Amino acid sequence: MTKKLVIGLAFGTYNSFIPIFISSIFLAYPEEKTNIFVKIISDNIHNKKLNKALDVIRNNITSNFELIDYNEETNLKEMMYVVEYGRYYRYLLDYENVKGYDYAFITDIDSIFINKGDELFYNYIEHMKKTNISFSNQIRRSSFNTEKPRLNCNHHFIDVEKYFSKYNDINKYYRLNTDKIKEFQMIDEQFLYYIMDKEEISILRKNNDLSSKEIGIHLGIYRRKRDFNFIESDIKKFTLNKIKQVINNKSFIKINKINYNRPYSLFIKELNKFLHP
Repeated sequence: MTKKLVIGLAFGTYNSFIPIFISSIFLAYPEEKTNIFVKIISDNIHNKKLNKALDVIRNNITSNFELIDYNEETNLKEMMYVVEYGRYYRYLLDYENVKGYDYAFITDIDSIFINKGDELFYNYIEHMKKTNISFSNQIRRSSFNTEKPRLNCNHHFIDVEKYFSKYNDINKYYRLNTDKIKEFQMIDEQFLYYIMDKEEISILRKNNDLSSKEIGIHLGIYRRKRDFNFIESDIKKFTLNKIKQVINNKSFIKINKINYNRPYSLFIKELNKFLHP
């Protein structure tokens, strides 16, 4: 059985996405719940509302998840509260965070997973078979021919053993030398591109065709009213029945009553307006 890990980082207001993120994965892919595990590194693991919502998940959906206290992570406390560093940490994980899994998906947590009809991460696995490199990602097309190309921060999928045989040392170096990150004056996506093996990047540039990479609905875009035109495209990417499979689940509804998340509430509001004009 292939063991898949989903791992993310949450601090500040992003902690309110944790219950939505975790529960949606297992509701979207119930047939895979025994081979999926979720780890979230958080600065707020003792929050009462958060833990009450997580109890609903444990009792009704799955217990295959773990919140990791940022205090237990080397140098993470310093990185989390310096904007220049915090967002980089998910790319600089210790091997211990992912050991024992075949694949790991490093991603933003402000998303709802929606099933597109294949097994979870099917397109990423097929992409790695094609390239024979240790990760699957996509160079953002807007940056492809620029001086500072960017990998997609929301879709970094890795073959655990293959990847860490290449990148464990460089990950450790930057975790222990955070001042070196600032010297690059790069955003996180540019930094991720920079630290990747040049041979693997060269292969990726020739195979920058990761199709159907979307794993769900990005709630972050619903923070601002001007972004509400995304609702129609979200529905086209994922069938309405697959969206309802997650958002109409009784436990999922209960979770979001306990643990209010404004972008999710705005998404539901716009979805209802679209369906019932």
